[in-house]
Amino acid sequence: MLVRAWYSIVGIALLVISCGGTWLTMERLSENFAPRFRSTAPVGWPQDTPAVEALPTATKETPQAELPLLTTPGITWAGIAGLNVQRIEQLPAVAGEPVLRLIAVPTTYKGDAGVHVLVAQYTGLAESLYRVAIWVKPLAGANFALEAADLARSHGSATFDLAEQRVLVGPARSGIEQGRDGWQKVWIDLRTSTGQLIVAMYVTEGIDGTFQGDGKRGIVFGGLAAGRLTSITAGPILLGFAAGIILIWVPWCCPLWYRSLQRN
Repeated sequence: MLVRAWYSIVGIALLVISCGGTWLTMERLSENFAPRFRSTAPVGWPQDTPAVEALPTATKETPQAELPLLTTPGITWAGIAGLNVQRIEQLPAVAGEPVLRLIAVPTTYKGDAGVHVLVAQYTGLAESLYRVAIWVKPLAGANFALEAADLARSHGSATFDLAEQRVLVGPARSGIEQGRDGWQKVWIDLRTSTGQLIVAMYVTEGIDGTFQGDGKRGIVFGGLAAGRLTSITAGPILLGFAAGIILIWVPWCCPLWYRSLQRN
């Protein structure tokens, strides 16, 4: 009896440890394999990427109809306010997309005074979790904010300090990374249940989302992308949990069963 009780106690302890380990692992893993970090440039890339030289003062807001077309299928421009947009000859961060200088200009809108934003829209996406990424370079000390929504229940936004390469305000699933040729990749993760994503890109000053544009401060836009993230489904998790229980209990139960047969 004492041996059987000992086996039972040890088996229960191992089961508790297994369940606790599984729970902690689930907590640390997100619903995809993407890292959950705010910011930091990868080792080997320079931390102090110089800003792109500012343009001469710009005063005129660019109409949406004059924006260079995006080449990625399923994405179009959806709006613009308070920005002067100029195409420049530079290697893009996203192949095929135009490289644009977005300069904050004075605005006269009553409801959107001081807002400097360029908006794009994705359509035809699968219902899933996506990483929305923008590649940018700072101009004259500007910061950058990224906002995304699926026109239903999903919404996320983050503000980035491009000079310090850090997230000023944003969800846990957001970050900034130093890339090649001076590009900085800023991103947030968002799920779409509608097959659409509205992506708004703001030129900002500090943490404030609004400021009166001076015609010099802005960013260089090198492209955007919405990459689908691989989810960990419930099926494999439950299967692994069941396998863990079997692997724990079989070594302990078999000796007890064998001894009970011998006694009988």
